[in-house]
Amino acid sequence: MEHIDESVSVTLISAIPSVLEWRGRQYIIKTIGLHHTWRDGRILYHVFSVSDESMFFRLEFNTESLLWRLTDIAE
Repeated sequence: MEHIDESVSVTLISAIPSVLEWRGRQYIIKTIGLHHTWRDGRILYHVFSVSDESMFFRLEFNTESLLWRLTDIAE
């Protein structure tokens, strides 16, 4: 798992990722697949499976720290 130090942009209407900046490159999210949540004690996590035109990403959002984490990537 890798913390995303750059940014994940979300739409104003909902907290769905639209752009991912990772390792100096910008990925425009074209497809939102599965979205689910899970809890670890009081912390709620949102997990998004997303893709651009060629890459798949699984992103996890921690609602307590407000940090995104990249948990899976595939070409």
